[in-house]
Amino acid sequence: MSKIEQVLQGLTSPYTFNNLQMLLNAAGLEYTLQGNRPLTLFAPHDLVFDTLQQRTGFDLMTNIDKLNLLLRYHIVPLKLSRAELRKEVQQESPAAEQVLQLPTEAEGYTLRALIGDHIQINSVRVVQTDIEAENGIIHVIDGILWPAGLSELSFGERSTVHIPGEKERPVE
Repeated sequence: MSKIEQVLQGLTSPYTFNNLQMLLNAAGLEYTLQGNRPLTLFAPHDLVFDTLQQRTGFDLMTNIDKLNLLLRYHIVPLKLSRAELRKEVQQESPAAEQVLQLPTEAEGYTLRALIGDHIQINSVRVVQTDIEAENGIIHVIDGILWPAGLSELSFGERSTVHIPGEKERPVE
């Protein structure tokens, strides 16, 4: 069985993770996902990043420190399958509340997992669960998890182009 990094590279259906892999490499986190520690990766698929880029024009690679924090916030230092998440929430939460706090690789930050018919992480829906890897598990999410104090706006404004004699305008 392959490590998380190699499993991401091999996934092509129904989701691909080329953008995530590029960002993980830029942030220097590919080695974290190749290590031997058990991990859970909440992985936004390519369409999530494409939509963000189209909507905002922001480049997440403009600030590698912020990118590193953002991506470490998607990694839990435990291997947690869907069944294990359900088991944990039943042990830690009252029956009416199916909420679980999960530690992340971003020191001092936790994720809020809402476990019901579907799993949501910080209000982002998990669309595919339990993609196994040698050193952990991948859950595909339909959004980006933003840690407190960080947002898409944190990565700067829309890129502009300057043509001599004309006003600067957004890059289309």
